[in-house]
Amino acid sequence: HCAVRLADMYRLPLADRSYDTAVLHMVLHYAEDPAGAVIEAARVLRPGGRLVAIDLAAHDRTDLSEKLAHRWAGFSDDTMRRLLTGAGLRFTPPVTVPGALPVRLWPAERPMD
Repeated sequence: HCAVRLADMYRLPLADRSYDTAVLHMVLHYAEDPAGAVIEAARVLRPGGRLVAIDLAAHDRTDLSEKLAHRWAGFSDDTMRRLLTGAGLRFTPPVTVPGALPVRLWPAERPMD
């Protein structure tokens, strides 16, 4: 019961409160408006639904913005907490995937009504 959708992350062609889980996988560091993308993903979650934002942890590799068109040098936990709670989600503890550029998984949950 899983589907992958390619869509404009600021205007998802999905109904409000229609999904149990949404994943933003390695897209926020390209986003002009990361907060807008998180708000839109939160919109489609049912009460109790989960959003997992997977992206680069904050880093100092400025060369990536030129080579790979990254708009953001990763995200700190504080920044992601603000983005997720600003979208009405409950922030839960993140997880790190170690590597040359560590990746973080920031899970959050839409509160029950």
